[in-house]
Amino acid sequence: MIRIRPIEAADAADAARLSGELGYPATPQEVAARLAGLAGRAGDGLFVAELSPEGVVGWIHVSEDATLTDGPIAEIRALVVDAGFRSRGVGRALVAEAERWAAGRGYPRVRVRSRIARADAHRFYGSCGFAVSKTQRVFDKAIGKELTAASSLSRREREYQRLPPPPGEGEGVGPPSGARAEAKGRE
Repeated sequence: MIRIRPIEAADAADAARLSGELGYPATPQEVAARLAGLAGRAGDGLFVAELSPEGVVGWIHVSEDATLTDGPIAEIRALVVDAGFRSRGVGRALVAEAERWAAGRGYPRVRVRSRIARADAHRFYGSCGFAVSKTQRVFDKAIGKELTAASSLSRREREYQRLPPPPGEGEGVGPPSGARAEAKGRE
């Protein structure tokens, strides 16, 4: 039987192991520090799924998302189930707990974002009643450093995404180089 319960500090090692399966490697110490920062926050629900005798085989993080453009909703921030225990109802039980958490706080809906490459996850969320409401791109920018997210991409990737070159590469942001040459010739 699957037991769903709130995550505890003692679950840090299991949560770290599962985070690695999700593609976000972390040490137990890093996860413990994150848990300590999230502990007791009313706007966050963190739950684990346990099987006996295996122990923790999955976890979910759901939290409030409120913006000026949209009223408050609940958003699943992350969900992971141990690869050896998928398709056994563990993920569905965790999602149901996130939905109970959200309903208990009066949120009108639950949202989840999923990377385009996670086709299995898309099928899973669809089977749980979620529907695609939009597609989007996510942009990150490192702050406090000279490097930006664009600087880690190859020139070809930046051109494909129509991003400007990073600072110090090329002539910077502005009209195409041919237009600059034409403007210089008219001066």
